[in-house]
Amino acid sequence: MKQRIRDSGPLPARGVSRRKMLQSSAAALAAIGFAPMLAGVSHAQSFPSGPVTIVVPFPPGGQADTLTRVIAIEMAANLGQPVIVDNRGGAGGAIGTASVVKARPDGYTLAYSSSGTVVVLPLTNAKLGYDPEKDLTPIGQMFEIPLLLVARKGFGPSNVQELVAAAKAAPGKFSIGNTGVGGLAHLVAEYVRTTMGVDFLHVPYRGDGPLQIALVGGELDLGVVAIQTAAPFVTSGEMKPIALLGAERLPSMQGVPTLAEAGYPGFAAGTFGGLHAPAGTPQPVITRLSEAMSAAVAKPAVRERILKNSCVPVGSSPAAYGKRLDAERKLWGGIISRLGIKLE
Repeated sequence: MKQRIRDSGPLPARGVSRRKMLQSSAAALAAIGFAPMLAGVSHAQSFPSGPVTIVVPFPPGGQADTLTRVIAIEMAANLGQPVIVDNRGGAGGAIGTASVVKARPDGYTLAYSSSGTVVVLPLTNAKLGYDPEKDLTPIGQMFEIPLLLVARKGFGPSNVQELVAAAKAAPGKFSIGNTGVGGLAHLVAEYVRTTMGVDFLHVPYRGDGPLQIALVGGELDLGVVAIQTAAPFVTSGEMKPIALLGAERLPSMQGVPTLAEAGYPGFAAGTFGGLHAPAGTPQPVITRLSEAMSAAVAKPAVRERILKNSCVPVGSSPAAYGKRLDAERKLWGGIISRLGIKLE
């Protein structure tokens, strides 16, 4: 029986060089739709070829701005190009973040991201103008900003157990301040309240400054504040620390237990500083930026600066940061839904 042999076409001539064959293959790939992929790889290999800008959507001089600048210096050394910090404050961070959403997805314009800008604001503001899950890509978390539950000077209870007992004996008697309805401090205070199983009187203030004044002045019983903000008042005795709200103790407040240690295992709440890029940024570029950021955070001098600012160094991968963001959206989304918060 004769075998039927399929004709696969003429063999390449012996004189055809390897280079020409590769060029022909590349042309064929481009012709069938691989051009964008090849362009992305080429861009990533040459990235960065110019300055990278990190937009911090808050005024200069704050904790986010200070630590981002420290990390940016080391990122620049790693990338071989300047890394510029550009402050574009306003609308709780929404203005600066929205400007990055509109930037070219090439890795040269990044956003400093926090729980407010990429979690809470999108959950509470229907007219925000951007959706971080669709419009931004996570690069990594730089550091954690722990929060502290504090009380005014002269407040009776001195620890979590005493506070819970007193609050259960007099529901709604104690006031707890926040920096505005729907803000992170409000949500964390509600999380603390429901975890403890007590009732507090929520009192909104227009920012951290007025809340601090109310605590120091004795018109407010309790507050949820960043540790860096509270530290001077705790040292002077004008505020009394009740519990750290993060997952672990801090060197600057070793004597203060976490809420988890005080009888509520698994409790952890705080904010963070990370980096995002516009959606569509090539994955190799995201990886390069993440590696540069993580290497910067790992530097002993940078870690020391972060810890001195009452924060915790992290330096996570895009995947780890994305997982953290998903958990935050689930946690705060549930509390926002229960409270019926919606800002138009």
